[in-house]
Amino acid sequence: MVSRLREAVTTNPGPDGWTHLAAVGSAIRKHPAIVLKTYGYRQLKDMMVTIDLFELRRDGRGRSGAVYARIR
Repeated sequence: MVSRLREAVTTNPGPDGWTHLAAVGSAIRKHPAIVLKTYGYRQLKDMMVTIDLFELRRDGRGRSGAVYARIR
C-alpha cells in the first residue's frame, strides 16, 4: 500500500516537484486492492497525513484549495 502511494507521488510530479493529490488518487484507483475504506479512511489526504512519509501542502484558501504531496 505505502509503496503504491510512494510510486504514485514520484511518477506524477509537476515541474516544482509536487504531485497533485488528484493524480495520486487516480493512480492508486488503478489498483483495486487499494480501497481507502478498507484502511479506515474516507479521504486520501487523511491517510497520507497518518502515514507521515509525505509532505502535503494546500494551494488556495479553505477546503477548496488544491492539495499537493511529495516524499519527505
